[in-house]
Amino acid sequence: MYEPDALARVARQSLQVCHFDPETGRQHPDHDPKECVAACYQCLMSYGNQREHQRLERHLIQDYLFHLSQSRTEKDASGRPREEQYQRLLEQTDATSSLERDFLNHLFNNGHLLPDQAQCRPANTVYAQPDFYYEKTRAGIFIDGPSHNSAGRQKRDASIRQEMEDAGFQVIAINHHQTIAEQVAKFPSIFGNPHSP
Repeated sequence: MYEPDALARVARQSLQVCHFDPETGRQHPDHDPKECVAACYQCLMSYGNQREHQRLERHLIQDYLFHLSQSRTEKDASGRPREEQYQRLLEQTDATSSLERDFLNHLFNNGHLLPDQAQCRPANTVYAQPDFYYEKTRAGIFIDGPSHNSAGRQKRDASIRQEMEDAGFQVIAINHHQTIAEQVAKFPSIFGNPHSP
């Protein structure tokens, strides 16, 4: 059974075990810090890990657990394993556009959500064909390399993309003037927050 909040529930329980308040991520108000500074037998210590007791430090996982406790997991709309979806999209990128491959590599290597499709028209009624497309958020991603610098090309791009927006789609342009990381970070609702893939 698919449970989008399962990981968050585990993280919340882990915060409690480590004497942190799952609501705030801070040390639980009922916890006496003198009883457990780094770790204790109520949280991380056990008979089985006695050799590691000197290394145990509950504060090292505090922020990470709190971040996880606020998360939701989602199925990939493609239904494919992540690696397979990445390879499929990579094969569909424009062979002349290194920026498209750089963009896709950035998403994959930094644990962002991968697009559902590449080089496709999201609807028959829309002339625009974004380089990548996210079905759930109806977002078309256009990768604008140096060939999009001319005034004529920019005017044509604006017209096509406006048509797409008028049809109810989101339009995001990724250009070569800024780093991909900076631009992706502006749209967490599309690309998701980075995490380990």
